[in-house]
Amino acid sequence: MFSSVKKACHGYIEVNWVVNGIWMPVWSQTNLILYSGYDIMARAVGGDQLVNGMYFEFSNAVAPPTPPAIAKDRKTDYYESLSGDLGYVRNVTVGRVPVFDTSGTDYQNNRVTFMGIADRAAETSGAAVIDNVSQFYSVALVSVPDLADRTQDTLFSAGNLATVLTKPANAHIGVRWTIEFADA
Repeated sequence: MFSSVKKACHGYIEVNWVVNGIWMPVWSQTNLILYSGYDIMARAVGGDQLVNGMYFEFSNAVAPPTPPAIAKDRKTDYYESLSGDLGYVRNVTVGRVPVFDTSGTDYQNNRVTFMGIADRAAETSGAAVIDNVSQFYSVALVSVPDLADRTQDTLFSAGNLATVLTKPANAHIGVRWTIEFADA
């Protein structure tokens, strides 16, 4: 019988303002790996699925939104149901491949970092992004196998932002999302 060794996969999100291609850090925080994220990991090891997109959830309501708790079983249909003042930006990550690095001497490339920008030119669903109105409050790391078909997307990880960010003119919200694999 094999003994059970608990392994950890965790991540953190660095939130930035992106102005003219320059990334300016605002804060960092942790994220939640969703159940479907572990399914993606298994499929990735088998060579069948990639993480290559992000969702940026926002509200155009006058009052700042109160983000709902993120359940570990959240699916993409949550985002598709956003309507009225609510919406999300769906885009692919910046760059063709993520950045790999290490967390210490015992590992080589056990961390992967993805970058995404909530660019208003990206695909949106629900409300439209409006300068000085749209308040971003949640992000998700996503597998996007077909840009033309959102129904094939699978969520990997998600996190409510520590502070709601209102999109200013001439700037975008950018996220550096790092996932680390290591012993618990």
